[in-house]
Amino acid sequence: MLSFSSLVLTFGLASAAVVAPRQTCTPTFGDRTVSIVDLSANLEWQPQSLTNGVALKNGVPVTGGEWTFPSTGDADGSVYIQSAADSTLSVVEHVRTNFLSMTSGSPTPDKFAFTCTTCDTSDPATFHGVYASGCSIVQLRFGVCSARTMGGVDTGIYLWGCDTEQGQTNSTWAFVLE
Repeated sequence: MLSFSSLVLTFGLASAAVVAPRQTCTPTFGDRTVSIVDLSANLEWQPQSLTNGVALKNGVPVTGGEWTFPSTGDADGSVYIQSAADSTLSVVEHVRTNFLSMTSGSPTPDKFAFTCTTCDTSDPATFHGVYASGCSIVQLRFGVCSARTMGGVDTGIYLWGCDTEQGQTNSTWAFVLE
């Protein structure tokens, strides 16, 4: 017959193995331009045009990075997502919607943080390819994640709760250095 202490020990060890913490990393890119890609759908973030107030969309991947990530200067390590083609344009939640769009300063650009499941440790200055993957892109103002719409090419990129099933399913991205 099993004693109470052997049952506790057995279930305690079994529970400990199941509840292993998930490893995460935060990529840094130096001064490189970066593509933000959904590898499972072969789509990437693209501005519809380099115009204030215009929404971001899912597009067919193109060569060359479209984004830079300048630091906000805050202690939390947050960044702005800025157009590589026009440094006066950054990403913000579009007014009264949950879609992402471009802003030239009004409203103030949103601050973002990245958490990934895989990050390369090579020097980003000389690296080419998928540098980080399994990434959540979190808008810090409301703590929501970026997710792609299910429509495919030319559909908007919106913000969705990070802890929801749909948010987790649709909001993992890869950062590609070219």
